[in-house]
Amino acid sequence: MNCDEDEDGNDYDAEINKPSFFNYGIDSLEKLYAADALEFKTQFSTKQWNTWLKARESLSVSDAEFSKIVENLWLEIEEEAKQPWTTAGIFILSLCVALFTGMVLTMSQPRLESSYGNQKLGFLSYVTGRYLSPLKCKVVFDWTEPQVVGNTMSFTVKFFQRNGQAYPICNEDNVLIEITQGAYKIACSVELGGPQISDANTARVQFTVRRAGEYRICVLVGMTHIQGSPFIKNFIP
Repeated sequence: MNCDEDEDGNDYDAEINKPSFFNYGIDSLEKLYAADALEFKTQFSTKQWNTWLKARESLSVSDAEFSKIVENLWLEIEEEAKQPWTTAGIFILSLCVALFTGMVLTMSQPRLESSYGNQKLGFLSYVTGRYLSPLKCKVVFDWTEPQVVGNTMSFTVKFFQRNGQAYPICNEDNVLIEITQGAYKIACSVELGGPQISDANTARVQFTVRRAGEYRICVLVGMTHIQGSPFIKNFIP
């Protein structure tokens, strides 16, 4: 039985101004059944009042019968709640989640753009993770410690997108390699990419060790250190 119908199938919902009941603290069918009908006479028009009386009289049953009506209503509500998700419902939910994620990421766009240069990243790029992520980048050093002074050392920086895919690096991405030893800044050469397609996401760095001690190697994209940066390496005489 629908909660807007009596046992005979009469529908009173369209005639009764339901928000008026809440002004009297009535928020359930039990309270409505127990309320004094005369309290609502001033709230309704003559037509609404007559309709309300008919609806009220249709509930003139014993307490046990009334409890059964309420129980049946709850069973119908619970049954509707158990209905499986439709394909359309799942699609709408997925779309809402995607839009919400995109809005959150779009709010951080100024910070990301200042970090990664002058790139203009679109909504789809944020949602799919197709942008350069410093936290996904890695460094591979071509030597094992300890190393002695006088050698030319090299290492490779590998760049990746937020979604884990390789990111083809270029000069516009504002990659900065800075190597220092104490107060001295060490000159280095940086070669982006390589002869192979698989090298498109790499930067090859070389420098010569001329003093013993601790070397600090910083790798930044814009103003953001990549994962693990700065790196500390020691060289012996």
